[in-house]
Amino acid sequence: MLDNFVKFLKDTFTYAEESNAKTPETVSSSAPKQPQKQTAQGSTQNRPVPQQTAVRPAAQPRKQTVVGESDPQKAAQQQTDNFNALRPKPGDNPYRMIVDKVFYAKGSGVVVRGTLAQGVARVGAQSLIVHAANKTTVRTEIIGIERNGQLVNSAPAGSTVGLLLDQLTRNDVHSGDVIGEIF
Repeated sequence: MLDNFVKFLKDTFTYAEESNAKTPETVSSSAPKQPQKQTAQGSTQNRPVPQQTAVRPAAQPRKQTVVGESDPQKAAQQQTDNFNALRPKPGDNPYRMIVDKVFYAKGSGVVVRGTLAQGVARVGAQSLIVHAANKTTVRTEIIGIERNGQLVNSAPAGSTVGLLLDQLTRNDVHSGDVIGEIF
């Protein structure tokens, strides 16, 4: 019966190296049988354990995904192009400005002064003022832009401007509030 088991193992498993493969020691039928001790689970002790080395199939090399070009200069240029594509263009951004000072012009309305942080402010742009203290909002429209003492139709980011806002009172906007374009 043990011989059949060994034969089954040989037929089932392939050994890594046939020359080094050892078959488990078997008890020959001509030798006197030694009594085997029974354990609590009912299995026998001193049972020979066959040493098996199963051969795994050869590892397939993984396909590596190529992130960039093989040429480092082309790869660096591609990364620069990708970064520039993500960078917003000056005309794409809605304008944003933190209010520095608030003035009331008699006959015109409320004028806020500040430096445009991003985007281009244009006359007629619908705007939203977010109060710094309590985060409430007020809708308004730009009806005039003053830059360097002259009235202009638009002003780019980085310029200090005065925005004449429509339908506001003195208490609707304060220093430190953020004003920005809405769509």
